[in-house]
Amino acid sequence: MTLIGTPEHRGQTLLILGLDAPGAGQPTIELDDLSKFNEFALTCVSGSMTVRASLDGINFSATDIAWEDENEANPNQTRVTTLVGGSIYRHIGSLKSIRVLQDGATDVISAVLMAGTIGRR
Repeated sequence: MTLIGTPEHRGQTLLILGLDAPGAGQPTIELDDLSKFNEFALTCVSGSMTVRASLDGINFSATDIAWEDENEANPNQTRVTTLVGGSIYRHIGSLKSIRVLQDGATDVISAVLMAGTIGRR
């Protein structure tokens, strides 16, 4: 797996700046080792995205994983698999690898994935 996106390390937090307009079904962000992180946030300015995850770094989920929509009144109760531009989404859990894909023909612009850690590991 190759890194897709530009990583920026900020202390204990990792930001990945995605590729703009990768094309329908193509990755805007792909990272192969997120095992030291357990909290993720994802956003983009426009377009929509879906996310596939891997627990072993090789085999990715066949379906999109669900994210909490932080713009909703009850974000921990509102989970979505298609992430639209202009919103912030959150996922808590341990993942080895992640692949963020453009969903549909509308270009994903300025995708950002933030990875951090809740508590001590």
